[in-house]
Amino acid sequence: MKTVELGTQRLRVPVQGFGAMGMSVDHGPGDERESVAPLNRAVDLGATLIDTA
Repeated sequence: MKTVELGTQRLRVPVQGFGAMGMSVDHGPGDERESVAPLNRAVDLGATLIDTA
């Protein structure tokens, strides 16, 4: 997977990340299995950058 360098610490992250900000906000009560499944799938596909900001 293609990577890029971030910041002065030269952290290398994949170009494709996973945006998880909205997973716990504004969606009412959640089901833990349904919430964790997309995260697990993203990791299975090679995501190492999970953006929660």
